Amino acid sequence: MSATATEEYFDLLDEACQPIGRSCPRSEVHACGYYHKAVHIWLLCPSTQEVLLQCRALCKDSWAGLWDVSSAGHVSAGELPLPSALRELEEELGLSVPGDRLEYVFTHLEKCSSVQKGKPFINNEFQDVYILCISAKERVSLDPSKAVLRYDAPSMETRKESPHPHLSSFALQASEVSAVQWVPVVELGRMYRERDPSIVPWDTGEDLNCLLKTFWLKIEILGCEEKKTHK
Repeated sequence: MSATATEEYFDLLDEACQPIGRSCPRSEVHACGYYHKAVHIWLLCPSTQEVLLQCRALCKDSWAGLWDVSSAGHVSAGELPLPSALRELEEELGLSVPGDRLEYVFTHLEKCSSVQKGKPFINNEFQDVYILCISAKERVSLDPSKAVLRYDAPSMETRKESPHPHLSSFALQASEVSAVQWVPVVELGRMYRERDPSIVPWDTGEDLNCLLKTFWLKIEILGCEEKKTHK
């Protein structure tokens, strides 16, 4: 299968998440079901007990138009997971943060076969899951109704010059994301467990339980701390 000049390449892994020393274009990886690496980043506001969902753009090659994790993407060939996560946040949502604000939670193995836009789509993907906790002040600023669509990607110069300021607004990458919304953590759990047709399917077992428990732990600790600070 040939690849276009602009197609992403991913490093291939074995079933134990170890590199096999070979990379392939995205289309081949999903057509053949090769194991590869991705990142998931969840934006969580402990004080309001909400997480952010993004709506996948209609032009996406998989799960177009469905709600999904706050930000996600593949780890490109030669790239490491944390830089990939920071890049995806900036590209998809227009949010620039230092790496120490992302907390790694666990790695989830997704093994899923489906038909997307009339073609087989096999996703054997190791997903490194991160949480980005948002303050109450940032939550007010990050208003989905004020999100703007961006039709170009941030330049390398912009990334290097960014001082990592207080998060203030969404600038959505139009080719990836059409909208965002904050939803209660309890609603997210319901959507996944009941296989709500409006959200991209994900694990309904132990990894979902672990993710939700981590959310509630952050809510209990950080949410209480923030309320005390503002008394």
